[in-house]
Amino acid sequence: MKRFMSAILQAPSSSSIASSRGIRTYDHSNFYPTIRPTDVFLCTYPKSGTTWLAFMIAQILKPDPYEQIDLKSMGQYVPDVNLLYTQRGSLADFEEIPDPRFFLCHAACDLNLPRVIYVVRDPRDVMVSYWHYQKFLKKDYRQTLAEFISSDDHWPCEWDQHVASWLLPTTHPNLLLLRYEQLHEDAGKVLRTVLDFAGVRYTNRAISSAVEASRFDRMRATEERFGVHGKAGDQRERFVRSGLVGGWRNEMTSDEQRLLKQKYGNVMRELGYL
Repeated sequence: MKRFMSAILQAPSSSSIASSRGIRTYDHSNFYPTIRPTDVFLCTYPKSGTTWLAFMIAQILKPDPYEQIDLKSMGQYVPDVNLLYTQRGSLADFEEIPDPRFFLCHAACDLNLPRVIYVVRDPRDVMVSYWHYQKFLKKDYRQTLAEFISSDDHWPCEWDQHVASWLLPTTHPNLLLLRYEQLHEDAGKVLRTVLDFAGVRYTNRAISSAVEASRFDRMRATEERFGVHGKAGDQRERFVRSGLVGGWRNEMTSDEQRLLKQKYGNVMRELGYL
């Protein structure tokens, strides 16, 4: 199954805390009827740990424990459905995946998704990583980090809109909230929480193996060997970079920090990031 890396997605925010910048909506009339009640959607803002968590989940779901998964083949077990969600697609191609199915989708709050795992990350780390991702995707990308932060044209919407739609207030009745920082503290514990939420059986040995296979150095090695969908820009950029907590301190100037706080400060305070 093809993993879609560059779909365009925007959905409406449900909170007044986020800014009033416009957010596009989409026709999901084909998508919704193909959702199962047991489906689980990883709905995060880009560069917030989605791929890392999905990579660990794929390690658990693969039927052959000795199968080697890379950043392309993981889509067989945790498909990226952003393109289907935004372009009147459906989940019909995934009928053979056993329940519970896991999907990646950067949607803002959507109460039609039956079960949601939402991972939130410090927006300073998010925006630095997202800026590098633009250079990874686009040939001759020239925008500076300050210009990228100042832009109101981020996909799928602005960070504060996305986060506020899901969390301020939390309106989805079946949502599991995780913080990216928790993944760094204890990835195994987070993975167990996710699998319990979804109703997936596992062993302690499987958890340990999944966490070990999903270390950043090993994921980076799979990228170097097998590649990843979407790369067309700077050959020095990587999809799997460092994944550090607080890495923004090494890349953001004081002016760039000020720009970001002016833009997202209200929601950052609500979530304890300031």
